[in-house]
Amino acid sequence: MWRFANSLRALWLGLACLWALPSQAQRAIWMWEADSFATLEQAEASEAHLQFLQAKGIRTLYLYADAYEGRHLLVQQPQRYARLIERMHARGFEVYALLGSWYLHTERYMLPDYRDTALAMLQRVLDYNAQVAPAARFDGINLDIEPHLLDEWSTQRTELLTRFVDLSHAFMALKRRSGLGLRIGAAIPF
Repeated sequence: MWRFANSLRALWLGLACLWALPSQAQRAIWMWEADSFATLEQAEASEAHLQFLQAKGIRTLYLYADAYEGRHLLVQQPQRYARLIERMHARGFEVYALLGSWYLHTERYMLPDYRDTALAMLQRVLDYNAQVAPAARFDGINLDIEPHLLDEWSTQRTELLTRFVDLSHAFMALKRRSGLGLRIGAAIPF
């Protein structure tokens, strides 16, 4: 009887969640290093990616905006980001700067030796947004920094989480100082 009651409760909760969803739930996707750079550098790849995203009902794109393979397009060629973001906005997309990377091992950004690197990563996006036309600006920033990937996670979880919160406060202080009304959020795994 207890299992049956719990099953009914779970079914009711599931149905309530479905009713609460808007009819056109917003879909989002992360575009990592290689795909982001290809989209930024190759017109044919760019158009194919945008058509694919639209066909799948994607409305929000987390576009990688940091260094990759010795290049940093946001710093070296910001006009590429500006052109792509303007095109995406014209098609109704929201575009977030995706910061965090397996390639750069950003899980280490919690550690004191990497804090300045983490803050510089965010500052570059703030600087970019301050220098481009409104239509070319990122709508927000998605921080995909995952301290649980560190070897120390199993023995220093509380300390690493405290550092994560401290770093988050520092990120928000940078944002406030920039004066930009930019949304910032963290990707949080289960």
